[in-house]
Amino acid sequence: MGNRKVKKDEDSKIVSFFQDSATFYRWGLKAYQKGDLQSASKFVKRAVDLDPYNEEMICRLASIYTELGKFQKSNELLTYIIEHIHPHSVECYYFLANNYAHLGLFHEAYKHAMIYKEKAPQGIFSVENSDLLEMIEMEEEAEHSDDLIVKQEKARSLLENGQFQESISILKEIITDYPEFWSAYNNLALAYFYLGEVEKAKDMISLVLRKNPGNLHALCNLLVFFYYEGDEASISMLVEKLKRVYPLVSEHQYKLGATFALIGFYPHAFKRLHALYRKGFEGDDTFYYWLAYSSYFIGHYDFAKKIWKKVLYLNPRKEGSEPWNMKGLNEMENQVPERLLSIYFAMKMDERAYLVNEQEFETRLEREAVQYALSVLNGKRPTGFHAVHFAFHVADSLMDKTSEGKELVLFWFRLFKNAFKFDIKFRNVNAWSAAVYYLWMKQIGKNITQDGAANHFNISKATLSKYVRVAKKLKM
Repeated sequence: MGNRKVKKDEDSKIVSFFQDSATFYRWGLKAYQKGDLQSASKFVKRAVDLDPYNEEMICRLASIYTELGKFQKSNELLTYIIEHIHPHSVECYYFLANNYAHLGLFHEAYKHAMIYKEKAPQGIFSVENSDLLEMIEMEEEAEHSDDLIVKQEKARSLLENGQFQESISILKEIITDYPEFWSAYNNLALAYFYLGEVEKAKDMISLVLRKNPGNLHALCNLLVFFYYEGDEASISMLVEKLKRVYPLVSEHQYKLGATFALIGFYPHAFKRLHALYRKGFEGDDTFYYWLAYSSYFIGHYDFAKKIWKKVLYLNPRKEGSEPWNMKGLNEMENQVPERLLSIYFAMKMDERAYLVNEQEFETRLEREAVQYALSVLNGKRPTGFHAVHFAFHVADSLMDKTSEGKELVLFWFRLFKNAFKFDIKFRNVNAWSAAVYYLWMKQIGKNITQDGAANHFNISKATLSKYVRVAKKLKM
């Protein structure tokens, strides 16, 4: 046995590792069935590259691109089929119409849906096509859709730039012309909220939910309103309702996941955002930011670090705010006085866009300061912000009656942050101004007496001594 030689088969051949289009297509279908759209698109695209006239494969790749939200790429493939492979492939017209509708190009959507209706009145997508045409509200409504999109985009831009009254005017026009365009109602609610008109914002959300029950954007906005108000009971009630919701539309899934992450309900946030990630959803830096945070705070540390690399690639300014960087988190808390100072001066210089768009205002105190500042800038009488109102009045007093400038105001905000944490009652603007001024001048080595500081702010020396004692305890 051991000495017997094994005769090689002279006919044996070396087979090169080469996969044909059918193999890549099969792999793509397996990935698709597993919900891995990103891998599916890569495999099917490879199959199409090897067999560029296979209508079935190209249609499959177009449908995968649609699910990934790559509507323009999908349309390019569908148009290629009609123009170069099979001019009578009527289903392509329905798919084109559907993609154009997602892109907001309602003229094109209507045109292709009508072609499908004419060519295949009893086609397999005839019901869906009729629904699509109904959504576009026939040709007359379609002629106005572009105007709707332009107005909605203009209103959104005004909203992001802090021009709330102008945004409200356009949004009201949209609602009058398109009474079931719920996105306009939700944006109008946000505009009211940024103006400090919280009850009006809630009323607008209630209107949406009465006319369109279950509107997810409205429910998420309402949850954010409760969060900014610190209404824990309402937050718990609404979270109980929303945690049972699993949207089918990617945009809704993202909205819900990001909202849960914003308010700190990380397990629910992770479920929604991670499901999107597994499907190959290509999000922005905010998507990956919340996915990293929700991952980290439920214990998926390695995955969180992997996702954070995507955050930094898309937005390098986020470096240092990693969820595992406790030093960074402590620094964020320590920087509250500096950010209060920036909010105060943004209010003074009417920089509304900064107040609306800045994403680092994360503590309750900062959020209240932003709402207060926006209310003041829009000529409203702020309510419910007594501490911030008091702090900004002391800042005004220090700016008006001394020449020390921003450094003195920052010193005050540092004391104020600690006073707010210990729930100290704020009374007597002049007394606090005098105490802060006296302690600051002592700290920088300037000659000053309590009599001089008291006289400068028109209070008694006894009152000043009392407030100096309190302020000294806050110098931590």
